[in-house]
Amino acid sequence: MRDVVTDFYVDVLKRLIAEKSILRTDSVLVVCEGPLDERVMREVGFTDCTITNLSNGMANHRQDA
Repeated sequence: MRDVVTDFYVDVLKRLIAEKSILRTDSVLVVCEGPLDERVMREVGFTDCTITNLSNGMANHRQDA
């Protein structure tokens, strides 16, 4: 079951794809990712996605980009 945040995340990416602002084949870098990001990238259909995360020592710190 998806929540409001996931729905918003997916909807924004799908809208950008529909507008051709981004393509599913674009190279995408996801920084400070969590399990949600990986699921969304897969659901939206990105084919060239690099996913990174903070080290375990920084896991409790919030990052906003």
